[in-house]
Amino acid sequence: MSVNIPEQNLLYKEINSEKKLCVSYSQMETFLQCPLKWYKTYVEGNRIEKPQEALIYGGIIHETLEYFFKNNCSLDGKEMSAKFNSLSESVGGIPFDTPESAIESGRDAAKLFEWVIGLYKHRIPKNEFEKVLLNMKPVGVEEPFVLPYKLPIISIINGTKETHVNITGSIDLHMSTSDGKYRATIDWKSGRKMFQPAKVRDNLQLVIYAMYIMRHYNQGLPARNYWFHTRFLEPQEKKVKREDLPCYIEKMNEVFMKMYNFDSKENQRACPTPLCWWCEHKENCKHKSNYTPKEK
Repeated sequence: MSVNIPEQNLLYKEINSEKKLCVSYSQMETFLQCPLKWYKTYVEGNRIEKPQEALIYGGIIHETLEYFFKNNCSLDGKEMSAKFNSLSESVGGIPFDTPESAIESGRDAAKLFEWVIGLYKHRIPKNEFEKVLLNMKPVGVEEPFVLPYKLPIISIINGTKETHVNITGSIDLHMSTSDGKYRATIDWKSGRKMFQPAKVRDNLQLVIYAMYIMRHYNQGLPARNYWFHTRFLEPQEKKVKREDLPCYIEKMNEVFMKMYNFDSKENQRACPTPLCWWCEHKENCKHKSNYTPKEK
């Protein structure tokens, strides 16, 4: 059955001058958190941009690290701080929630820059993650990718038959040995919490990166896949093994089955949680939770 959705939807992007059905991992994560939020944002096209500390601070940390790795990992503390401050000024300053948050974030950023500069200066790795950084070379910094993925069911949207969705995004840091035989993916995380074991197990972000590298470079899966938590200077590794791919594909199929099945309206189901407090649609959502950050 064909479904008509608003023309201002955000489900499509232009790839090679052609409009195609696309999805990012962040869009998938939004759907898993709250299908109704996903529907309002991506199907109705009602994206509300509000400056938030976490997003802006995280974006600036990403760009500063990108600047470091694109400059042959040879910058000093003054150059890194200048880049961080310049990026902050370009957005009118980071909208910190509290003065304490500003102090904490400034301290965390300084520790991060000191760590990465010292690592490449002294070249003394303290763990496997640091060995990966020192023994491999960056081959992609904010590397954009498109991963075509066959949908488990055909979806007809506004009269167009969709058999595939293009998973799009960018890999923060893609490392490789000089012969290209061994690769690693790294995603910078600037949140205030490490991932719980269940999230490491179930999260599909690094799986998608690994599948892209396997297909695009016609090689095996990356040997290492990490989230690096910049506030704690701690890596968390995600093992992506070939024998586990059927399980990951099944999970992705479950997401897409619900996401593009407009007949069942499963993609409009409300899921109130403490995350409602930060949702851009909370003012107009009758399902939102009554949680406030003071109740932590």
